[in-house]
Amino acid sequence: MDHQTLWMLWLDIVQQAKDIKKYVHPELEKEKATDNLTIYRTVLVEKIECFKSNLEQKYSESILFYILFPLVSFCDEKVNLYLFNHMSLSKASWESLQTEFFQRRDGGEHFFRMIDAILAKEVKVPIVIPIQINLLLKEGFKGKYHLANQYNITLYEKKLETMIENESGCDVVNKGYENVLESLSIHQTLQSTKSRWSKRFLTKSYYISAAILGVAIVCSSYLFLILR
Repeated sequence: MDHQTLWMLWLDIVQQAKDIKKYVHPELEKEKATDNLTIYRTVLVEKIECFKSNLEQKYSESILFYILFPLVSFCDEKVNLYLFNHMSLSKASWESLQTEFFQRRDGGEHFFRMIDAILAKEVKVPIVIPIQINLLLKEGFKGKYHLANQYNITLYEKKLETMIENESGCDVVNKGYENVLESLSIHQTLQSTKSRWSKRFLTKSYYISAAILGVAIVCSSYLFLILR
C-alpha cells in the first residue's frame, strides 16, 4: 500500500472520531442513541483495524504501539468529551478503545510519557511518530492537561516542532501532507501562527520537489504517516 493511501487511512480515523455528533445527539431516545453509538464504534474499530493491518507490514510491534496508542487515545478523548458534554450518561456510554486494543486506560497520562521518551531520545522512532503526535495535539488532544493551563500543551508542540525541523534531513516529506493539513481543522491554525514547522512542510519549494520525486512520510480526510 502506498504512502498516500496510508495518510488517507489515518485521516479517516481522525475524522471518524470527530464525527460522533453525526451519530449521537441529545434529541435521540436512549435505545436509538445506544444503537447509533454501537454502529459508530463498529465503524471506528474497523477503520483502526484496517490501518493497523497495513502498518504491521512496515513496522515492529513496539513502533506500532507508538503510532496506534496515541491515535486511539485521541479517539477515546474526542468521544468521551462529546458524550459528557452533550449526552446523559443514562443514554450512552463509551467502551474504551485503549482497553480493546492495548488492555490499558491511561492514555491521558501515557500519551505525554511517550512524548517525553521521544524528546529525550530514550526510544528510537521514525520521524513520522512525532509528526503524528504533534498533529493530534494541534487537533485538540489534551489528556491529563484537559483542565489545566494550556502552557504545557503549547510547550510540547514547540519541542516536537523543533525535533521535526532538526531531523528533517531524513525523509520527512509526504506527497499528501498538504492535503492532510487542509483536511484537518488545524490547517488555519498552522497558517495563522506562521510556525516554523508549518513553513517547513507547507511552503518550502524543495519539499515540494522532494515530494514530486517520491520522498515520503506517512502515518496523519485519511491516513497515517509511514516514514523511514
